Amino acid sequence: MFANADSRAERAVRLLREALQSNDPRALDAPIALLTKAVRSGKVSDPGRHLTNLCFAYHTRYTKTHQPADLDHAIVFGEQALSAHTRDNPDFLGNMSNLAATYRQRFVRTGVLDDLRRAIALGHEAVAAAAEDDPDRLAFMSNLGIAYTDLYERTADLDDLRRGMDLAEQTAAASGLSGTPDWPGHLATLGAAHIRMYERTHELATLDRAIALDEQALAALPDGHPKRVKPLSDLCIAYRERFERNGQLADCNRALELGKQAYAALPDGHPRRTTPASSLNLAYQRRYERTGDLADLDLAIDFGERSVAGVRESHLSHAMDLSNLSIAFQRRYQRTGVLADLQRAIDLDEQSLAETPDGHPRRAVSLSNLGVGYRDRYVRTNNVADLEHAIELQEQALAVTPDGHPGRVTSLSSLGIAHRQRFERTREPADLERAISLGEQALAAMPEGDAARHMYLSNLHIAYQRLYEHTGDVADSLRGIGFQEQALATLPDDHAGLAVHLSNLGEAYRSLVTQTRQPMDHDKLRMLAERAARTTIASPAEQVWTLYVVGWLANSAGDHQLAVRLLDRATALLSSVPPRESGWSDQEYRLRRYAGLVGESVAAHCATNDPAGAVRAAELGRGVLLAAQLDSRTDLTELQRAHPGLAARFEEVRQGLAEGTDVDDRRALWERHDAVLAEIREVPGFEQFLLPPRLSDLQPAVSGGCVVLVNAGTWRGDAVIVTATSEPVHVRLPDLSRSDVVAHARRLWNVTNSTGIGAAVGRMRVLPEVLSWLWDTIVEPIVATVPVPRVWWMPTGLLGLFPLHAAGHAGRPGALDSVVSSYVPTLRALAQTRSRPPTRSRRQLTVALHHTPGFAELPGTAAEAAHLRTDELLADSAATTDRTTAALPRATWAHFACHATADPTAPSASALHLHDGALALPAISRLNLEQAELAYLSACSTAQLGSQHADESLHLASAFQLAGFRHVIASLWPLADSTAADTARAFYDRLPDTPTADTAAQALHEVVKELRTRHPDRPDLWSPFIHSGP
Repeated sequence: MFANADSRAERAVRLLREALQSNDPRALDAPIALLTKAVRSGKVSDPGRHLTNLCFAYHTRYTKTHQPADLDHAIVFGEQALSAHTRDNPDFLGNMSNLAATYRQRFVRTGVLDDLRRAIALGHEAVAAAAEDDPDRLAFMSNLGIAYTDLYERTADLDDLRRGMDLAEQTAAASGLSGTPDWPGHLATLGAAHIRMYERTHELATLDRAIALDEQALAALPDGHPKRVKPLSDLCIAYRERFERNGQLADCNRALELGKQAYAALPDGHPRRTTPASSLNLAYQRRYERTGDLADLDLAIDFGERSVAGVRESHLSHAMDLSNLSIAFQRRYQRTGVLADLQRAIDLDEQSLAETPDGHPRRAVSLSNLGVGYRDRYVRTNNVADLEHAIELQEQALAVTPDGHPGRVTSLSSLGIAHRQRFERTREPADLERAISLGEQALAAMPEGDAARHMYLSNLHIAYQRLYEHTGDVADSLRGIGFQEQALATLPDDHAGLAVHLSNLGEAYRSLVTQTRQPMDHDKLRMLAERAARTTIASPAEQVWTLYVVGWLANSAGDHQLAVRLLDRATALLSSVPPRESGWSDQEYRLRRYAGLVGESVAAHCATNDPAGAVRAAELGRGVLLAAQLDSRTDLTELQRAHPGLAARFEEVRQGLAEGTDVDDRRALWERHDAVLAEIREVPGFEQFLLPPRLSDLQPAVSGGCVVLVNAGTWRGDAVIVTATSEPVHVRLPDLSRSDVVAHARRLWNVTNSTGIGAAVGRMRVLPEVLSWLWDTIVEPIVATVPVPRVWWMPTGLLGLFPLHAAGHAGRPGALDSVVSSYVPTLRALAQTRSRPPTRSRRQLTVALHHTPGFAELPGTAAEAAHLRTDELLADSAATTDRTTAALPRATWAHFACHATADPTAPSASALHLHDGALALPAISRLNLEQAELAYLSACSTAQLGSQHADESLHLASAFQLAGFRHVIASLWPLADSTAADTARAFYDRLPDTPTADTAAQALHEVVKELRTRHPDRPDLWSPFIHSGP
């Protein structure tokens, strides 16, 4: 009765042997089908043997296809084979051990703990039943040890890890004595167990033993041996973790070298390739943190992406790889400020958390990382819900991390930072007390000599600094400074984190100087300055901030020459801070931190009697984003004539940057841009291509008048007058200080941006006071010195919020009686507008909206539009964003009578509001209008600056100048509809009917003077109108 069934089964076994020689998983289909039919017939003479073969065949196919059903079938048939065998059957123990390994593999894939417990039970039975001299006993012991290590990973029970290590020690020792070929593999298993033990205990000797074991295993295996991958991959982990402890770069480099070997040894699509990919992600991250090389961070992300996208054996390892990749994106966001990177990090951590089951020890890592992501997003967006969620997540992470666990240090510190940030928002002392307590616990749990200790010292310093700011107790500040000085003492000068710690210490001293009015000790100042000068491997953002803070301290101490050296370097680096690969929003956010830098630099130059240096500093440090836009439109005619191939390549890249939106694509394009630019600058005659122009090259743009740089530093006020032919002239403004500017700017902002009777009364009181202060403190000393009555004002910082052109006392001569005024962000911007050829025809576009969805009615716009000479009118529903942007290239003059908004915190969000939506600043600035002459923005706040971005001169008026308009009329604050319409009519009446608008400044000057005559007690009606242009 068994003949036919046995015959089919034996044929299946032969096919199985043949299939094992093939890489094609489909070769296993036929033997599996035949064996299944044979054993299900119930007519084979040795069912246990064929069930074992069927279990093996399914398991083998699973290793090739990773189909979960194959693993399930292998277990079902393996259990049946075990039941069919008697214990004295020679295949019984092998089947039991193989079944245990299959259960373990399904656990690795699914995380179901019952599978692992079954694997351990079977493993114990196999080890106990095997004779001491059974050659398979070592394999049974090794598999059981690995299963116990897996159990530890799931339960965090240290006894499980100890059992695994004990079995691995026995196996390695016995195999070494017997000289079995599996000895290197057993050494690697023991090394992996030691890595796990080190991660739990942080005992450095345990990590050193792991490295020694894996190096020994590696040395025992010839090049090309498939079992080299395991020790290579584990050594990548071990050397990276030792680097984290000792800070020795050689260990990190060794980790990367071995990790790349492990990755290269496995083919694409191999399920175990994700392990070295994820390890390389982490190793590149660690080297980036040490060296600051952004290329390492990009490589980390590249390998991290490969790890999460690859085929894998372990579902839970995917969750870990997602978390590791999220950290890389967080790091890159912290470096570049590209918000898309932060959002990607949060999304990855959310996915990692969803894939990590409750109770899993690694869930704490996902919770903590996700908390950091939300915390960073709170800092960026100021959304308090993100901060509250971050605290909730960090509390959960701490709650599931036991005392003594190394991961508790991170959880304590991260939660402490979140509480400190909530204190900074709410001023609730309990939050700061918790922050300090958590920070001290984290520091106490950190081993002495740990390479990361500097970060925890610095976090505690910041918490004590906030306490000092809250209490005013100098002892709190000094205690915090002590922590920061300890952190600095642990870092070499070539550490990428040096700049952050120097700036933290500098900020603490700045706070002390500000509060106590006592200058900083000069020896300490010199130490800070010397180390700040060596922070060249830090990110540009960190370098600039450090140089700025220490330069401020030098100014406050009266060492202005030192301040000049530091602040000049900071302003020269400033253009490298905003992320070029991203959009306006990310770029302006990165620059907001440096408000005041230009003011300090200009003040230092003026203090050293160097007015030309002051102008150069203002040119470099102001309008960084505007300068980048101007660079992108540089005329390539000369380059095309001399080197058409280079010009074509540069134009191709430039066009790609203008059109591209994907961050990664733009990053690659910028790399090409810089490479081509370097080639161009090697060509004789083009060495200065796209470098900042010299002051002497810009001065001719001032012909017919003078540019007046006005500056308020922390400790002094100054003006510098620039003419076309003479050296810049310094005018001291002894009564001007930044503190007064801040106070008056706040008052001016409040009354001009508020509505209601109270605000109206406030404007009538505050504006005359502000205009009088401007005249007495700033404008009168300047107009007494300027050689001609034509002035382009170039105010720095918050001075850009003030109507300098309208300064004066009511009823007495003032600025309007002394000079004709315009405003300019930089000399280069003025030179750019003056270099444009005048238009030869006048084609007027008028955009007028009486009704705008979502906004109040503007009844005066129709009459305002009717008064104009108009070639194309877009009114109300016809005034859409698409039709307007399509019409602008046809026009040379443009008039907008509509609503506008200015965003003081994000200037790039400022917009004109049309019928179907907003025409925002970035969209306007991207236009390239070759014949544009005059844009009149008869709308609210079209020249209003954001307080944190004042030196960037980002507003709607500057956007229209970037688009190509030589002249722009705009307003510093919101306007009444009737006032806007009356002013526009009067302005156009004073302009000649010519294609050009070269008398625009004079016309506006006359209109404003007339308005002042009619409304002498209402400066809110006539002082907000300004002209920008030649």
